Amino acid sequence: METKRYNCDLSSGLKTIDVQMKPFGRYSLQVVWEDIAGGTDGTVKLKQSIDGANYDQIKTLNASSEEVDFGVDISTEAGSSTLEDKDGFTGSNLRITIDPGQITDGNVYLFLNLE
Repeated sequence: METKRYNCDLSSGLKTIDVQMKPFGRYSLQVVWEDIAGGTDGTVKLKQSIDGANYDQIKTLNASSEEVDFGVDISTEAGSSTLEDKDGFTGSNLRITIDPGQITDGNVYLFLNLE
């Protein structure tokens, strides 16, 4: 297993991280945040692409069986959340988008575990 780590300062606005992946490789993404200030509505979302140019939002089902974006909401209190793709990645490129929303300061740490 390989782990890639990314540090993101939310005060500098929207961040996008592109990662080349093995097709059908399994992965998990741990998102940790701290020192959040200025508001809420921050998100971390995952998109996939075959060609590295056109990305589609990865979707999942919530507890009510409704289709929702595969991602994490960042709250004002320090916390963490993990996303896991148990079926395997179907694209060859993964895009991680960190949108601070109303957050003006804080840090997000991403740990991408690749099998």
